[in-house]
Amino acid sequence: MTEYAALATVAVLLLAACGGSSTTSQQPALTPNAYSTLARQQTDFAARNTSPRATAVMPTVGSATYRGVASFSTADADKALSNPDVVGRIELSANFAAPSISASLSGLVDRNNTPLAGELAVSNAPIKGNSFQGNLTGSVTNAAGARTTSGTLVGGFFGQNAELVIGAIGAKGGALPPEGVFSGSR
Repeated sequence: MTEYAALATVAVLLLAACGGSSTTSQQPALTPNAYSTLARQQTDFAARNTSPRATAVMPTVGSATYRGVASFSTADADKALSNPDVVGRIELSANFAAPSISASLSGLVDRNNTPLAGELAVSNAPIKGNSFQGNLTGSVTNAAGARTTSGTLVGGFFGQNAELVIGAIGAKGGALPPEGVFSGSR
């Protein structure tokens, strides 16, 4: 198992630890960037997808867009899901023919409902099997000012038709807490 497949597995286990029993992949539409709304959407997604199965046969043609929530914690990845310090929107675009995936992370807001300006992106990260890993770069402005932020986004595809993406984010640069998780659906 590759290093990033192992990290994606950890993210799935953390999301599954939230409980719930349904396995439906439908995610509510994102609403304005209120901390409580985004944090609730992240935990609701985890509750509905407690035991997602990794996609066994990946699509080899076409593309898909996944929208969801990313959450971060200064403590650990478990807290990033259960009690995040920062939440935001994530959108991933998979090109199954390439095979590669790009992502953007925006609409960040801290637990005090203070918006954090800026955006982070991953460009053309390779999809290997049913997992992916890419370098995250961008700039985020927090109370300390604008900071270049980098990191790694590691994830996997889940569901019979790759209808879910779930993974982990390691952020560096001080603008975001270091431990993050994300989830999204088509």
